[in-house]
Amino acid sequence: MTRIKSFAAIQVETDLMSNPLPVLFALGFRPFFLLALLQAVVAMGVWAWLLHRDPGLLAGFPGGATGWHAREMVFGYAPAMVAGFLLTAVRNWTGRETATGWPLAALAGLWLVGRLTAALDGWGLMVSGVADLAFLIGLVITLARPVIAAGQLRQQSGVLAKVALIGASHGLWLTGALGGMPALQQAGLVSGLLLVIALMLVVVQRVLVFFSRRALGSDYEPADHPRLDRALLALMVVYWVLAILSLRGEATAVAAGALALLHALRWGRWFRPGILAHPLLAVLYAGYAWIIAGLALHAAGIALGWPLSPALHAFGAGAIATMTAGMMVRVTLGHTGRDVLAPPRWPALAFGLVGLAALVRVVAPLATPELWVPAMATAQALWLAAFGLLLAGLAPMLLRPRVDGAPG
Repeated sequence: MTRIKSFAAIQVETDLMSNPLPVLFALGFRPFFLLALLQAVVAMGVWAWLLHRDPGLLAGFPGGATGWHAREMVFGYAPAMVAGFLLTAVRNWTGRETATGWPLAALAGLWLVGRLTAALDGWGLMVSGVADLAFLIGLVITLARPVIAAGQLRQQSGVLAKVALIGASHGLWLTGALGGMPALQQAGLVSGLLLVIALMLVVVQRVLVFFSRRALGSDYEPADHPRLDRALLALMVVYWVLAILSLRGEATAVAAGALALLHALRWGRWFRPGILAHPLLAVLYAGYAWIIAGLALHAAGIALGWPLSPALHAFGAGAIATMTAGMMVRVTLGHTGRDVLAPPRWPALAFGLVGLAALVRVVAPLATPELWVPAMATAQALWLAAFGLLLAGLAPMLLRPRVDGAPG
């Protein structure tokens, strides 16, 4: 009997290897991390071509090539990452299945339609917008079902609300884009960007100390500060509203500066030098530091009259890229049966390239504005190298069964 079972298990694994589609849709991180990585490489490659070779190619898109790039990062790459992480995390939090198989494939298909039709003439943007909104609505429903069934609506309502508000932000952007209202477009884009940052801060609060304790052992015991956590949440809501209403308002600067200071204090309480010996943990602290840098640059930009692009790219190219790269590797290793405490060496190189890309994109144009074009080209090349390496390293894991034979 044991031999028969072993043979059957080998046969199942062989079938899955020859047909990766069932594996790809076994759990949410698989299709959406793969799509996010492809988006990171393809969209950045297209953006580099548009910027340096043919900037007028998407002149008909609302906001031109720059508008297309911003929309594809905030409402393309980021939601794919959010979907991949939350469809996997909610399963762990609730102990109940999220979307698998054809429902998961349908969600991924809606996201893909949104990417493929965005720049088409005529009805392309409308089709893309409807597909994206349907994807985000479907994602909220898919996440809400196991949360409600497990009686965790109160604990997870903030996460669900943020995903829903990302959808509303995209609707705001789409209304502005189709109606020729740039201010509405900007409001939707800023709202979507800051909501992704807010979701990342939820992840930071839930897992960073846990991961640190797991890596460093029982000696790592930072004090809890629930009042500080509640104050940071409330202040983030205030900052989000103020930034939507006025990206350069004085009140926005005060809120951004206060958030930067408080988060810097919490970062300092949590960080230990031993964290640097663990690349999968250090990259998350780096992502958190980029959030603080974005808040500080936003406050300083308003106070000193600087351009706000460095602050927005500290959030996007810095925080979102760095933290999502780290979480993609950690989740993929863990959920394909590999040891996250003994990762391969190549992710550290990818993380370093992501950090360098962000540093060049944020700092160089601010320090020497005349070097904006070569700085952009350098940052784009570093980004493509980083996410190309992540794609090459993670795609085989995402397309193959778990190494331990477990489902998922």
